[in-house]
Formats: sequence, C-alpha cells, structure tokens
Amino acid sequence: MATPSSLAVFKTPLKRAYGYDENAFASKKRRSSFSALTLDVVRHDLPPRSLTPGPECAEDYKGDRFIKDPWDRGLPFRTKFSAEQFALTVNNLENQIILPPSPKTRKSHLQSGLRPFRKHLTKDLYELPPPPSATSATTNLRHYPEMTLDAPGLCDDYYARPLAWSSTDCLAVLTRYSVNYRDMNTGRIKIVCMLEIGDIGKCILWAPDTNVIGVGYDSGAVQLYNADGRMTGVVGRDAGPYVGGMSWASRNVLSVGYGDGCVRQYDTREKHATQTVEAHKSRVCGIKWSPDGSFLATGANDGSLMIWDARAARSLASDGTKEHERSMVEKKWKSRKHRSTTKAIAWCPWQPNLLATGGGAKDGFLRTWSAASATPLYEMYSHSQISSLHFAPNAKELVSTHGYRLTTGVEQSVVVRSYPKFEQTGKIFDAGHGRIIDSCLSPDGTRLVTAGADETIRVYRLFGAAKVIGKEESEMRHQSVIR
Repeated sequence: MATPSSLAVFKTPLKRAYGYDENAFASKKRRSSFSALTLDVVRHDLPPRSLTPGPECAEDYKGDRFIKDPWDRGLPFRTKFSAEQFALTVNNLENQIILPPSPKTRKSHLQSGLRPFRKHLTKDLYELPPPPSATSATTNLRHYPEMTLDAPGLCDDYYARPLAWSSTDCLAVLTRYSVNYRDMNTGRIKIVCMLEIGDIGKCILWAPDTNVIGVGYDSGAVQLYNADGRMTGVVGRDAGPYVGGMSWASRNVLSVGYGDGCVRQYDTREKHATQTVEAHKSRVCGIKWSPDGSFLATGANDGSLMIWDARAARSLASDGTKEHERSMVEKKWKSRKHRSTTKAIAWCPWQPNLLATGGGAKDGFLRTWSAASATPLYEMYSHSQISSLHFAPNAKELVSTHGYRLTTGVEQSVVVRSYPKFEQTGKIFDAGHGRIIDSCLSPDGTRLVTAGADETIRVYRLFGAAKVIGKEESEMRHQSVIR
C-alpha cells in the first residue's frame, strides 16, 4: 500500500509558459487599450459638469430627460472630446445636456448651423441616383449577338472597310470574291458584283438616301452599283494606287482618299475628279465628312490628322476664281498627335464640331477634338488598337472597337463610354470573333455590326431607339404649353 509520502510524487505538473506569458500579453493589451482611451479624457480646463439643467433653460425644459419624449427629452453629454465640441457649437456646454429648442428659438437654431448638419447626415438616405436613360447602353446592351453571319473570304486587313449599312436597312459585305448585301427586314441576300481575278476590294460605302453603293479597289478605281447589281459608273481610273477611304458629301459628290496622300472629290455624273487636294505625305487611311457638311477630317498612315473647312471653299465661288484654280476645301488645321495609323474617325451627330479619333497598334489613344477652335479636348489610353469609332445618335455615348492588344486592355472587344466623362458603360468581349477589323451602326443607331478575323459578321444590340412623338401626343403637349 502506497504511503501518503509516495502519493505526493504524482502531483499534477505545473504549466510552463514556453516563452509565452499570457499575463504579460494581457497587460500589454490593457496598456494599449488604456492609452487609446486616454484620448477621450475630459479636459481639466472646462467647467464642472452637472446632470441637471441650469436655471437659464428651466423655462423651456418641462419633462424628465430620462423619458423618451420626442421633443422634451434631453441628451446627456459623454466625456468625449467630439461631444464637447458639438456642445460648444450649440452654446450649451455648462448644462451638460442638449435640450430641444423652444418654438421661439427653434428657427434661429436651424439657421445657425443645425440644418446643414442634419442635411449632411441624411443626404445619402434621401437622394436617389438619376435613372438610366432609355436609350443608353446601360439599359439596352446585350452581350450576345442577335445575329451571326458567315462571310467566307473576309479579309483580315486592318486598313480595309468591308462593311456598309444603308439608310434602307441593307447590310453590305465585301469579301475577296464578291460584294453582297442582306436586306435586314426581309432576310433576302443579293449579290451586287463579283470581283475579277487580280482585283482587291478595299472599302464599300452606300450613298446617303439612295440604293447606290461605291466599291473602292486597290488599283484606285471606284465602281458604282445600284442594289440590283447594275453598274452605274466608274470614277478614278487613273487617280492613283490604293483607295484608303471614301466619304459621301452628298448623293452625287464623293470624296476619296488615296495611297499617295491626295484627297480627290468626284461628281458621280462626271468621269474625272472635280477637285484635288494634296493632304498628307503618306497614304490616307481615314476620311469622314461632318453631319452638316461643314468639315472634312482626314487621317493618314503616319498618324497625322487634318481638318478641312468646306465653308471657306464655298465662299470662293463668288470671287471670280476659276474652277480648276481653287481647292476643294481650305485647310483648317493640322495636328500630328497619334503615333501610328489614324483610321478611326467619327463626327458627333448631336454636336457637329465634336470629332473623335483613334490610333493604331503603336498608339492606342482615343482623342476628341473641337473642329471649330482646333483644340484637343480629351485623350485616353485604351491599351489596344482602335479600328473604328461611332457616336450614338440617341445617347451621349461613344462606341469603339478594338483589335490587337498593346499591353493589357480591351483587346478584340466593343466598348461603350459615356460623354464627356468617358466612363465605361458597357463592354462586349467575344474571344472567338478574333480582332475586330471594322464596324458600322444601323440606320436607327440601335445596333452595331462587326467584322472579325474569324470571317464572320455579328450584330449586337447596344442602344435604345429614340421615342417618336405621335401627332396626338404632340398636339396635347402644345395645348398644355399654351394653357
């Protein structure tokens, strides 16, 4: 039998700290907490506190401050420095409570600083964000295509413009073999022309408010066809190599940019160029007339951008100058801001003097300009090649399509940005579509068609249609204004 002395050997061993002292750690925590609390200690230079209202406010104070009455209860101050500062602002530090003002002094208190203080605290609670626009991409953009069409032979060429959408809702496509169009209302497909061996098509463009389409070739000629496939004329046979871009000034006047840097203007009823301008030192890659026909913008392969004022040329018609001695337009200004090809050019339909341009693979900048004052307005780095730009006609937004990626950005995608802040409101990325070569908007401005490197064209819904006011509604609005 074990003796008591032997049992004492089996006592519970003592806990060892093994380098960790819980008490020391707790004391550190308490010391740190206490040091934090010392920041809220009451200052000693303030007058002594009392928990009862002073005699000067006994007239307005009628209830017990511990009873939750909406107006008669008082709020005792705590010992925090912020509370004391608030008490000093309302001149009630000595009473140590905040009493509701009497009806006589309530108005003066609100005017003396309490109203802005209360408004600032409740601003986020009562202010609602502005509702999104019915035509904006924030409410109408769809990330999947409404329609995907195969286009065998579609060239993967950044400088080509193989898409054109007419005002009669006919979508034309240029391939290595032919020019076709699809009636988007009926779905009927029609072949406009077949390209001969050795002919390389570069761009196509419908004439405004007509069924005539122009086809520009690498040889410099521009052939004109109607919707039935009948050729109506040829211009620029001996103009020069390479049609870089086309833009219609009117139903019969066509401006063409060439590989030698010249811009020639044709009247489709004549065979030769009516006016010629030596615009750039390298080939023209982008050309676009403003919606009102006042300015012509041209971009070249060296990144240069020029704006031409057509109003000055019109004023020369009455000065006795001969037709062949005066230029088509007068050069408004020249700016070389892009470091590579300036192909993407877009005029704003709701602000005629606003111009947007985009740079190529070595630039990647999106810039806006004022054509009237010849000044840059905004620039943004997109990290990728910009192939086309479009202003939305029914919303203050800008659409850009992108090709190769420069660093990390919006490669092979469609991006919608707001104006003038240029905040991204929508983005469509389709990896299988490849880099986007070209794009164009539908006549109503709601859909965008893109041409990709995978030899397909895809139609996306971006914006909403503008509301058309009927006759009865317009008459009711007119009567309400009169009343």
